[in-house]
Amino acid sequence: MRIIVTILLTLTLSGCISASKTMVREENVFYLNGKTIELSNELLSEFRASWNGDSPIDVTNKILKASDIQWILDYISINERLSPEECKTLHIIKTRKFGKNEPQINEQNIISGLFDYAWDIDACGSEHTYRIVNKKGESDFLVYPTKL
Repeated sequence: MRIIVTILLTLTLSGCISASKTMVREENVFYLNGKTIELSNELLSEFRASWNGDSPIDVTNKILKASDIQWILDYISINERLSPEECKTLHIIKTRKFGKNEPQINEQNIISGLFDYAWDIDACGSEHTYRIVNKKGESDFLVYPTKL
C-alpha cells in the first residue's frame, strides 16, 4: 500500500495536478500529471477515510450527482495526501460560489458554464480552496486547487 502512495507522490512531485484537462469521472480513475491512474478499492477506501465529520456540500449537490461529489472528495483527498504535508485529516469547511476575484492557478481565465464553486477545506489545520467549475460549452467539469 505504501508503495502505491509513494508512486503517486512521485508523480505529483514531477508536476502539478492537472487543472487544464477534463476530469475522468470513473469511480477509481483519476487524471494526475498527464497520466490516468486507476486506484484499487482498498487504496481508495484509505483515501476516503481522510474525511472527518459531515461534509456541508449542499450548494453543489443541487447540480452535481452524488457520484460526482464523491469523485471530487476522492480527488481532493488524493491531492492532499500527495502534498508535501501528506495530510490524512480533512474536513470541508464550506462550499460556495467561486468569486471573480479569487486566485486561480496560472491566472487561468475560465469562463464558467452551468456552475463555478469553491470548496474550502481544512487539511491538517491549513485552509485550502478547490475550484469545481463547468467550462462554458462543455459537459464535464474541472477540479483544481486555487493555490499550489
